[in-house]
Amino acid sequence: MVLLKLTMKSLILFRNSAGYDLFEIETAQFWREPGVKTADIKTEVIMFPAAFVYEKAGSMSNSSRWIQWKDAALKPLGESKPDLDLMDLLFKKIRKLYVGSTDAKDAPILKARWDYGEEPSALKVLQELSGYDETTGKLLPTIGDYLKAPIGTASTGCWIYAGVTGNGNLAARRSNADPSGLGLFRDWSFAWPGNVRILYNRASCDDLGQPVDAKRKLVWWDTIAKVWAGNDGADVVDKTKGPDTPEGKQSFRMNPEGVGRLFTAPYMSGLTAEATADGLPAIGARAAGLCVDGPMPEFYEPTESPTRNLLHPNISASPVAPVVSTQIGKSEEFPHVLTTYVVVEHFCAGGITRNIPWLNEIMPEPFAEISKNLGQKIGVKEGDMVEVSSARGKITVRVLVTDRIQSYKVNGKETETIGMPWSWGFASLSPGPSTNDLTIAALDPGAGTPEYKVCLVNIRRAN
Repeated sequence: MVLLKLTMKSLILFRNSAGYDLFEIETAQFWREPGVKTADIKTEVIMFPAAFVYEKAGSMSNSSRWIQWKDAALKPLGESKPDLDLMDLLFKKIRKLYVGSTDAKDAPILKARWDYGEEPSALKVLQELSGYDETTGKLLPTIGDYLKAPIGTASTGCWIYAGVTGNGNLAARRSNADPSGLGLFRDWSFAWPGNVRILYNRASCDDLGQPVDAKRKLVWWDTIAKVWAGNDGADVVDKTKGPDTPEGKQSFRMNPEGVGRLFTAPYMSGLTAEATADGLPAIGARAAGLCVDGPMPEFYEPTESPTRNLLHPNISASPVAPVVSTQIGKSEEFPHVLTTYVVVEHFCAGGITRNIPWLNEIMPEPFAEISKNLGQKIGVKEGDMVEVSSARGKITVRVLVTDRIQSYKVNGKETETIGMPWSWGFASLSPGPSTNDLTIAALDPGAGTPEYKVCLVNIRRAN
């Protein structure tokens, strides 16, 4: 019952060292931040002692789309457990509390397929992601088997992972052979989808299905075997459909129209309302437009900018970019451009590295990097303390006066850039002011990525 009471509130479960959180980072102890009134917080925070990455098995995916399997190298320390074990234990405890309920809202908990074993297996999770033939209970061999399966007869936790365990654990492959010399490494792990290393590789061929560049052969149509073959897995609709067929001509099969795009007006592909037998409203198969602020890719100035857009001054910033920040600065009050970056000694927000003494010794505190020109203007030398402010806040840090940052002429106006690392916060062995107290939460309308890399600020010598 205690657990049920907790779930009625806004509940946050922090895994103490899952992933890369070896230490209690700022997010996990937000109520301790200076100025926060703990009495106003209605959130329960539960810390789980989760095993670190070396102490658990599972798959990891990188930006090359490689799904790479790893076994546990060490046993978890003390009472810590892999996060899969923790989530498995938590779910089973919760489901017991709902046993006997006839309430429809509880059905997903009671009927959820949760069969990872008495001691949960990370491989079973990857197999579930890969997918099953629901009519036989067997693993789906390939992504093609999933895509061609009748609706309701196949399942996958993530369709792009389909086939990763269909013929053994392909994510565990470790052959570094690369006969192509193109850096494909087809038998090292598994690349989603379908182990295709170069997406849309059909576009590297001519109308006859032969490589346009003889030195970079990815795929080709084998006229003898009547199949798409090559150094890479062919990214085509059907490997048996030749270049003289409609399917074999498609180079961009993930686009509903099957061709490349310049103009990307949004529309929905699929059945119309008139075509549905049951008379229900039509549901498009997928949104075809990718450029939500289109119809074509366009350059806009940031939400906060010291200058106007030369292409269209009256609409300088994106008119469809969601701006979460309520305070927007103007160049008259905040004339300089802030850009953020990381330093070699600290990783991302510094949750690990700011707890390592020798890294703190090398890079002990945040700073503001400015040009010598700006240093002369505000009367500071390297090592002085400065106050950097935006419409959202202000912080005091040490200044670094450098040749690395230069003054620029932007639309005929002298413009200064201030560079600041964002790897600090109020916790750790080496706390420091957070640069993100200054940045703006203006979002990319397509990806939703915050515009943390640029905003307007002012700088002055600290008293």
